[in-house]
Amino acid sequence: MDVIFVLASSVATFAIGLGGFAFSAYFKRMSPGDAVSAVREFFLSLTQTDSDYLRLCRQRQLSVILSAASVVSLANVFNVIIVAWLLMRSVGDITVYLWAFLIALMSMFHAAEVLDLVAKGVQARNSQRKIRRIVRNVTLFGIVWGSAGFLFIDDIVSLESLIVLIALIGTASGGAAAMGVLPQASVLFVAAIGGPAFYRLLTLGSGEYALIAVYEASLIFVLGAVSSSLYDVIIKEPSLAAVKRKEQRAAVLAEV
Repeated sequence: MDVIFVLASSVATFAIGLGGFAFSAYFKRMSPGDAVSAVREFFLSLTQTDSDYLRLCRQRQLSVILSAASVVSLANVFNVIIVAWLLMRSVGDITVYLWAFLIALMSMFHAAEVLDLVAKGVQARNSQRKIRRIVRNVTLFGIVWGSAGFLFIDDIVSLESLIVLIALIGTASGGAAAMGVLPQASVLFVAAIGGPAFYRLLTLGSGEYALIAVYEASLIFVLGAVSSSLYDVIIKEPSLAAVKRKEQRAAVLAEV
């Protein structure tokens, strides 16, 4: 039964992040149409057939993500080692070692995959498949990180719970920043991390825990909004401008 509620909590945190994404799009021109268009692109851009605009977007997304992915992977290995060491001092459970080992293994696998992609170069013909793989891997990675919120948060005043909360907040914020140009990966990663902790905080039975859950929800909302802004400024607007310039050049050549 807990698994069902954790899944429901993760869906709720995803909806909160998506709400922040849509609100940021709306706030640019106070246009509901912009928010609807942003949400539609969020869901359809991974499945739509290729166009000049989408190819440019994906190439830019891959270039930005791959440029920092190896450092992010190594940072995750370092972070999980520190968190596991601190938790073992207070929890002393073999589950901590298994959890940390899985995260470290996934981080190293991701780093190796990134190095392989960098060596082959970003190519338009298979960029959609690479983007989908990144979204899938990042979501799985977030689920494993987020499981700490369910496994190790028992009492908000305990040292282990404080360690886990700080680690989850830092990891979610860092991941959202690193993946901000790919909103699907950013929002799913944050939702996967935040869902289990959100559920745990709401079921601990005290008002102070509910306040922390509200704080978590506000953070997820803000991270979704930040992802929308990063995507617009770094990916969408330059890609649209490049497509427009290409069309203008084609029109000039057609007139000659």
